Amino acid sequence: MKKFIKQILIFALIFFIIDKAAYFILVKTSKLQSDKKLEKILEGGMDKELIILGSSRGIGNLIGEQLENETGLTTYNLSYRGSDINFQSYIFKSYLLHNSAPQNLFLVIDNPALLDAEPVLSFRYDRLYPLAHYNEINDTLIKLKKHSIASRYIYCLRLQSSQLKFNKIKPVNNWLIDDYGSQILYGKSLYITNISSKPTDDYTVEEDVEKINSLNQIQELCQEKNIKIHYIFPPNLSSFNKGFLKRFLQLVPDDFSLFIYDDNKSIYKDEKYFYDESHLNYKGAKLFTKDVSDFINNKKELF
Repeated sequence: MKKFIKQILIFALIFFIIDKAAYFILVKTSKLQSDKKLEKILEGGMDKELIILGSSRGIGNLIGEQLENETGLTTYNLSYRGSDINFQSYIFKSYLLHNSAPQNLFLVIDNPALLDAEPVLSFRYDRLYPLAHYNEINDTLIKLKKHSIASRYIYCLRLQSSQLKFNKIKPVNNWLIDDYGSQILYGKSLYITNISSKPTDDYTVEEDVEKINSLNQIQELCQEKNIKIHYIFPPNLSSFNKGFLKRFLQLVPDDFSLFIYDDNKSIYKDEKYFYDESHLNYKGAKLFTKDVSDFINNKKELF
């Protein structure tokens, strides 16, 4: 009996040491990430007047530092490449949980993919896994059925195999995230396709109910926290989908604030200002950000 108890105690000690090591691996690998935005949210104290929320068209098309300098509104860009409205809603709720509510929210709209049931954009689980040592993040992963309930008590179950490599995670194509959360694209993609400046009314996608709910949640939070929400439609070399715009306007409050790029401007039809058909490069982003700054400065009553 004593031998059995001894074996149990030895096993428990070994398990404790291994699980403690797993915790330290989680903490260590979180420091190797180039994208620190979610960690900044969790640590709190950001407290900005203007938050930008969106996908790649938010993070790359709006330059946070320029907006702050031109408008006087302290600004941070919480957009994530490839993120869908479900993830954007999660990020916004996390921000409000740990930071003071901003005065304004820019929701950058993906036209026409925002509500599409097809996985054009996705929930960025890869941004949560490296921060799984935070119980809050792990609980989210449990809720999303990416971690087991047992991971609340066993750190080993929070580890991903990729975290055992201890490689510093570099930004894709060395696109650095600046101190204002923006990630500007430079130059031009090798391929620009599907170019058509002619507007279309064709919007026949199957919509995802969960994505509609996430949009509503963002809007309800803004109403509850007295945050002014502004919907931003950035430039696109591909055709502007008026059918989606008509549908989108059915889902927003009556007192909405909307900014749509001026498609009469020649710069928004010129490839040299675009990285690809859906994203501006640095030159284009500077000009678009200036247009948005002018919108703010000319409509002070909205901000």
